Amino acid sequence: MDARSRIAAPLVEIFASYQGEGPWAGAPHLFVRFGGCNLRCAYCDTPEGLAAPPLYRVETAPFRGAFVRRPNPCTVDACAAHLGRLARAGVPFHALALTGGEPLLHADFLAALLPRVRRWVPRVYLDTNATLPRALARVAAWVDIVSVGLKLPSCPGAGAAWREAAAFLRIASAGGRSAFLKVVVTRESTVREVARAAAMAAAVRRGMTMVLQPVTPRPGGPRPPGAGRIRALLAAAAARLGDVRVLPQLHPRLGWK
Repeated sequence: MDARSRIAAPLVEIFASYQGEGPWAGAPHLFVRFGGCNLRCAYCDTPEGLAAPPLYRVETAPFRGAFVRRPNPCTVDACAAHLGRLARAGVPFHALALTGGEPLLHADFLAALLPRVRRWVPRVYLDTNATLPRALARVAAWVDIVSVGLKLPSCPGAGAAWREAAAFLRIASAGGRSAFLKVVVTRESTVREVARAAAMAAAVRRGMTMVLQPVTPRPGGPRPPGAGRIRALLAAAAARLGDVRVLPQLHPRLGWK
């Protein structure tokens, strides 16, 4: 047996749903949610992804909402088997979506998994916090879409690492990949930091899409910006990039997973 097939990673779940953020919101995706994250954002919407549970869950059939549980960590062989079964169940998935937590904490696992599963899905979509450019470089050849989730300096528990983010954007945009910059904005977000993020993206590719995502309010968490502040943030970004959009999260508004 190939040693790479025995590489294991902590998972939270494997399931079918609709993409809830960014330009591909609403597209049917087959999700792998990884456990573990190197940030602790105050507005995190998936606290279950911060650490690995003892068991991960796998949907028995796409969009059925029924799950079986398996012990962590999950091997590459087991994950490939789960994905092969779900991907070939007749659903026209737009992409395999890798999310978390932070998927790039498990670059060894992804480098072994993705070459095996690409034949079952038309695209691989990576949702990441943009802090691990070296890990991205290891798996970029098998990724088609990168959601570059930059955390602004005003984000409690995270804050932008501008140098790493710029390096990350360059790798994400190379080789014909579709990369977009996603920035969660709150009442504390400033015009200056949004303008800097947009300028950073424009320096990599002038035509890059930037998504300003108003934070989804949660008890005790940051609050979303008002309409006037959103307009100001949009104007600052649009002065530097040609495609800037304000897109809230879809799932909380529809009650979806």
